[in-house]
Amino acid sequence: MKLGVLLAPVNDPNDPKWIAEQAIAFEALGYHSLWTAQAMGRGFMMTDPLLTLATAAAVTRTIRLGTAVLQLPLYTPLELAHRIFSLQQLCGPRLILGLGAGSTAADFKISGRSFETRFSDFRSQFKQLKSVLETGQAGDSDLSPWPDLLGGPALYFGSWGNGVEMAARHFDGYRFCPLSPHRGNPHSPRAVSRVWWRKSRRFYAAINPRDRSWGPARATLVIFRGRV
Repeated sequence: MKLGVLLAPVNDPNDPKWIAEQAIAFEALGYHSLWTAQAMGRGFMMTDPLLTLATAAAVTRTIRLGTAVLQLPLYTPLELAHRIFSLQQLCGPRLILGLGAGSTAADFKISGRSFETRFSDFRSQFKQLKSVLETGQAGDSDLSPWPDLLGGPALYFGSWGNGVEMAARHFDGYRFCPLSPHRGNPHSPRAVSRVWWRKSRRFYAAINPRDRSWGPARATLVIFRGRV
């Protein structure tokens, strides 16, 4: 089993090196991956996820770096692709881009985006983003990324349980936070892993609960291709 850890935000204004110190410590402990979340306008300050990963990339060498998750509808695909290519210049093939549609209206209010249309926006913007990552271009705009960056990083889909079939068809992995542990729930970790296996048999699952229960916020299910 490969274990990852979510980086804690900077809470002390007198400790700006906190993110870098965490990254160094977790890599030394042998963790497989570092992850960062995204939140705005929710009553606390969280460092931008891509800036967080850029900081971690500067002080680590081998540990994987991922977003869990980046809310795709808050960006334009071309702008986000430029940020992703820029981050890949710093961390190389270590990047894992977790994408989601978003779940909190406050983030969308700050970004001036529509919360109500986030799911349809996600679907259309994902197609555009994937095209830009593959070619470096959109229309007559050319980001001119380094040739070895074309194709972009591994793409994971993150949700509370919906969309596993879409993830199995179009993404490299699936990051899942269970809503309910009850038997028969179609969004339980076991049910999701069965659907994923049925849709794409090249994938395997790693379930990392903090304890033996499947209660909310107690476990994260990450399913990914064998190459990761």
